[in-house]
Amino acid sequence: MPVKDPRFPGAVLVTLILAMVLSLIPLGDVLSLWRPEWIALTLVHWALIIRDRVSLVVVFAIGLIVDTTLPGSLLGQHALGYVLVTYLAVRLSLRMTPKRLCSNWHCCL
Repeated sequence: MPVKDPRFPGAVLVTLILAMVLSLIPLGDVLSLWRPEWIALTLVHWALIIRDRVSLVVVFAIGLIVDTTLPGSLLGQHALGYVLVTYLAVRLSLRMTPKRLCSNWHCCL
């Protein structure tokens, strides 16, 4: 299956910056419990779309940047989490190809 490239080369960078901005927006105590992990969601999205070009070193660096900008996080906490999530997304996306999911006609109906 060919790898789909984003429409413009800066799409990955723009979405990661937007995810960082959404992670840094201050919310109240009640709402902060419901805040999704925007950066992890963005990394999983791009890992599924362009899985051949995902570098775990870059993901680790993004995690270190998040660790230094977010208050109250240990150095390496988000970095390790993002690397694990991205690695699992890439590994499991190889199993989720349409050919493997619907090998029989009865599972598609």
